[in-house]
Amino acid sequence: MARKKKDVAPTPSGLPTDYVEFLESLKSRVQQAQTKAMLSVNRELIQLYWDIGRLIFERQEVAGWGQSVLERLADDLQKALPGVGGFSRSNVFRMRAFYVAYHSPDRVAQVVRQTKAPAW
Repeated sequence: MARKKKDVAPTPSGLPTDYVEFLESLKSRVQQAQTKAMLSVNRELIQLYWDIGRLIFERQEVAGWGQSVLERLADDLQKALPGVGGFSRSNVFRMRAFYVAYHSPDRVAQVVRQTKAPAW
């Protein structure tokens, strides 16, 4: 059975009367999706930087890696991942510092809770 068209009187511009509300609702949905995507990306990057910092810290503790190894690691990451930012020497050292500063189990749980996306 075919659906009947809902009778909606057009405005003087020829658009349906509910067009503006419909447009606003779509814009709102797009903005919500963009925000959720941004929060998701940020959460993943924080987790990645945390993991890299942890792995570096563990290598330094177990294998005695020094500053020159981290500098080489940063250079090699930049060469292996052209076009991907965030792996400069200073950023690799910051990743380690991030882990060292916040590796207490209580603090990690708090950071993860704070980065949860809002439920819309």
